[in-house]
Amino acid sequence: MIAKPALREPTGTRRHPRHDSKRYATLHAGETIRTALVDCPFGRLLVGATASGVCFLGFAEPDEALLGDLRRRFPQALIVPGDAALAEWIDAILAFLREPKHALDLRGTAFQLRVWQALLRIPLGETRSYAELARMIEAPKAVRAVARSCAANPVSLAVPCHRVWEAAAS
Repeated sequence: MIAKPALREPTGTRRHPRHDSKRYATLHAGETIRTALVDCPFGRLLVGATASGVCFLGFAEPDEALLGDLRRRFPQALIVPGDAALAEWIDAILAFLREPKHALDLRGTAFQLRVWQALLRIPLGETRSYAELARMIEAPKAVRAVARSCAANPVSLAVPCHRVWEAAAS
């Protein structure tokens, strides 16, 4: 069974070696990601988790496409089935989709982490534009980079990039 540590939140723009973009591609070498595929209201759901927490949620695609996306995002990780080991996580993730509160193992650049943390601050039922999100992270000229960070979000069901649009809903 995988332990459920508290959500690790990055602080400001401090660059921890784990989140340094120059090292990002090699961070997962030798690391194990356990996976489970299940049905959910969005179609098929692939959950990937390290010993630190959930690192990938993919949905609404065929199983092989979901697994391919996981392998592309974490090319040096050892990907193994972990259905039984993830059973408790699956239940928690389905509940998490309704109200996020469990551990996430977010991996990205310092900028991406700032964007993803800002996404978590958008209240349920509200939306923001990419420009508003850029202002939230005090990078008002980085609108395109904010959009790219949203697109790179590996746990989009849990870190709600679907609450951000090119222009906020009126």
